[in-house]
Amino acid sequence: MALPFPNTDTTSTVIEDLHTFDPEAAISNQTESVCGTNFSVNETEKSDFQLSPSGDFFRGIGGIDKNTGQFNWSKVPWFELFNQQTQDLINKHPSITDALKATGFQKVTDIWRNTIQESGELTAVSSEFGSLNYAEVEQITKTLAHNLRSFDSEPLLKAGDKVLLPFPSTPELLVAMIGVIDAGLTPVPILFTLDETKLLSAMENALKLTGAKMVMGMGLPSCVSAMQALKEKNSELHFVVGELAAAQKVKTVGLTFKSVLGRFLGKVSPVPEGFHSLYSMCQHCNHKQELITPKSSLLEPAIVLLTSGTTGKSKAIELTHEQLLILSIQLKIDILGNPEVQLSKNPHIYFPLPLGHAFGAGVSLVLTPSVQGHIILVTNPRDPKSLIQPLKSGHPEVLMGVAKIYDVLIKKVPDELTRLYANTPPSLVVSGAAAMPEVTRNNVERHLHTKVREGFGMSETGIASALQVQNNPKQGYIPMAGNTYCILDSNQADQFTEGFNPFDLLTDGEGDLMLAGNVSSHYLQQEDKTQETFIKDKFGRQWVRTGDTAKQIGEKGEFEIIGRNKEIIIVNGANYNPDEIDNTIKGHPRISESMVFRLPKDLSDQAGSDLTVLLIKISGNVALSDEDVQGFMRGNHAHEAVIPREGCIIRLPKNVMFPQTDTAKPKRVHMTNEIIRMLEEQGEEGKVDTNKLQSIVEKILSVQFG
Repeated sequence: MALPFPNTDTTSTVIEDLHTFDPEAAISNQTESVCGTNFSVNETEKSDFQLSPSGDFFRGIGGIDKNTGQFNWSKVPWFELFNQQTQDLINKHPSITDALKATGFQKVTDIWRNTIQESGELTAVSSEFGSLNYAEVEQITKTLAHNLRSFDSEPLLKAGDKVLLPFPSTPELLVAMIGVIDAGLTPVPILFTLDETKLLSAMENALKLTGAKMVMGMGLPSCVSAMQALKEKNSELHFVVGELAAAQKVKTVGLTFKSVLGRFLGKVSPVPEGFHSLYSMCQHCNHKQELITPKSSLLEPAIVLLTSGTTGKSKAIELTHEQLLILSIQLKIDILGNPEVQLSKNPHIYFPLPLGHAFGAGVSLVLTPSVQGHIILVTNPRDPKSLIQPLKSGHPEVLMGVAKIYDVLIKKVPDELTRLYANTPPSLVVSGAAAMPEVTRNNVERHLHTKVREGFGMSETGIASALQVQNNPKQGYIPMAGNTYCILDSNQADQFTEGFNPFDLLTDGEGDLMLAGNVSSHYLQQEDKTQETFIKDKFGRQWVRTGDTAKQIGEKGEFEIIGRNKEIIIVNGANYNPDEIDNTIKGHPRISESMVFRLPKDLSDQAGSDLTVLLIKISGNVALSDEDVQGFMRGNHAHEAVIPREGCIIRLPKNVMFPQTDTAKPKRVHMTNEIIRMLEEQGEEGKVDTNKLQSIVEKILSVQFG
């Protein structure tokens, strides 16, 4: 029995910046759950759920009694928009937590066990290098879990310890996550890159946030070198590496695999001294006494997800077993209950994104086994051939991706895509992360003959929290069963603090989108960020401030996302910290002051990708070219996606003050909003004309801050 640590002697292909895809995108409904609030139904309480008369817009907070704070998931105004299966489940159980209890599941891997018992022969996961069925996944992960539980190297591991997993998007990562969870430990996937410096930085930051005790990674030279550098700094860490000689074939449970390792570099590193072999830990039981007893509480962490990993300064969020199991119920009833989505017994799920992010964790760990699916991975989504090959060979009926992926497919292989799905369109096409531009949506639907359905969520909101209305995506979003939302007046944002009354801050127009239900409660090791994002109301209910501006557009509570009010710059679904970008220009001998902020590329799609705008003050009298600024930023390892393009580098006189608060914090959001306002006043719509930015910024700053 062995992992598909596939080996090949083929030449390397670039996966270097897979981490640029950052599809970003759960609360227990019981008193002692993650949210610390009671979402169950109490029929004896006086109720005022603010249900609207027919034909009037709903006003209030869906399903929450404004007097008692009680939540009733059958009283949400969008109840009728759920499919029949979802409505039946809601009518059967007083809360989604009760629905979870009825399953008997205690940890997320129980979903896998259930599918293994029913259909172990079905394929569970594959990539361009091979596949594993559910029974094989069970055998491999069971062996790995035993060896981890009986791991007797000092210092000893204990239940709940974190394990960093720097893997590319391969079957190995999925198997590692399941095995670590079954061992009673907590996996922390790390977005993989062949850049040793970036990978080491990401691991160091994750180690700081999580206090991990083990690093289990792929045996590529860059990864092994980064792990060795980490070992030199921390001798208490345990290291496990996946290794095999190049071009060696490994026989496993009747299947032969070639290694992704050889695919990328033609060779892999041997297991360094002091490291443990992942291959051996997956193949051979050591039969030692197990030293770890996994905890059985639903409220124990199942996985730690890292956000904004491209900056190397991620935030870490624990998701509990309860949260992921609730997500499995939400996704299963939504997809299988949709009469227009007819899935086969073992539906092929195309997933060309990293498994290390929230989107990937949700699809691989939760959705795939919930529908007895077969997840098809693409290790190098930047290669159009790699993107199209799984579609040609497997003809997947469920496509999961982001706008950028669909754009590449449409632009590079439109005829082939149309031909593949001309007679048998996919049953479900889902897009996550950044909002899909209208032109992309139209192209995808024309070529695939299936409506695109977008999901909304983030690591902080239990991965997925709202979906576009079934069969009519343009109708807007509704929260998934057991969740709710409110839109608060952005002008009263200073009142979004602990103990606030959300009913006092509601707005009928655009405002801050807040989500409750299947959400998390805190970041690890970052109390200041926790207070900004996770806020409990007067009823004790946990809300997440998403950083998005939204507006209700339907009489049943449907809403649309207008744009983002956060400072984070998002390009193709990847999050970038403006401070990190700004730091790459610091130290330039000719630049005395700088400031970075976001601006949507397209005014008609303000929730989509951003431009990076850079304000600078130049010392001396000699001109400074855009190329010089861009080159300096590249030299300081700025990601290419966020280096400001022509027209976005704004030069300002020395006597003009940059906009800042009383505490000297840059007013980035203010600048974004002011530029949008002035462009719209000039009648601009669609893609931003960057040639106008210099004069607009000068006008804003001279009038308000000159």
